[in-house]
Amino acid sequence: MRHWVYWSAAPRLPPEVETRFGSILISRLKLMVTSGEGGAEASVTSRRRSSEYAGDVLYDLLYKTVLTRTDPELIHDACIKAIEVTSRIPLARDAVRQMWGRRPILPVPSANQGGPFARPVPGLLGLAAGMDKEGRAVEGMDMLGFGFVEIGTFTARAQDGNDRPRMWRHPRTRAIRNRMGFNNPGADEAARRLRALRATARGRSIVVGANIGKTKATALVDAVEDYRYSAGVVARWADYLVVNVSSPNTPGLRTLQNVDALRPILEAVREAGDA
Repeated sequence: MRHWVYWSAAPRLPPEVETRFGSILISRLKLMVTSGEGGAEASVTSRRRSSEYAGDVLYDLLYKTVLTRTDPELIHDACIKAIEVTSRIPLARDAVRQMWGRRPILPVPSANQGGPFARPVPGLLGLAAGMDKEGRAVEGMDMLGFGFVEIGTFTARAQDGNDRPRMWRHPRTRAIRNRMGFNNPGADEAARRLRALRATARGRSIVVGANIGKTKATALVDAVEDYRYSAGVVARWADYLVVNVSSPNTPGLRTLQNVDALRPILEAVREAGDA
């Protein structure tokens, strides 16, 4: 079975872009959602704007009085759990999908028709790794309309990540900063959860990627085998693999971006994934 393998080594954004990127992205997405095309009736548009305004007011009130006073990692975990639970309740799941999870009529084509993956992707916007670090809410993210869901980062062995606090909120710039450190249940547990997901028709219909990284305790000289193990365990259940060599929170990880270090890792991951 052949897999698509990617490697992640994104350059760092300039500070002035990095701090405002989240705010800009939210504004752009809101503009895309609220800007209708075609000739909607004025009354419908008015009601929609009133509803959006009320929602903005309620969110601002909740954000300023509750969310900014609560540990951001706690809120993140609670939201992931809420999405996971909601996706298991048929009526609630269908309602959420109708409100926020709508997708294009036509999917992104498969690779043999010029698309990015081996099979069609049902939406244009996908979820990158880092949100669902444990692979618990894949069906929930699908419910929200993401065309593909990438989970992880997973390492060969389970690890707790960096000490808390490790996530900070910056309300003035509407930004979040973190140094999580690849906290995850390990590749074996990730494979178990993916296997359970793929046991259902709905689970098999979701395009899922697995992001793998180096275990912190593994020496750099042993990185190839560390990545090989993770790939061999999760590849069977994933549509594609992403090799993470870009996190600044794992000591020495970025040295693996060197061509001589990266090539054997990618070769090992592809070999393990295609076995």
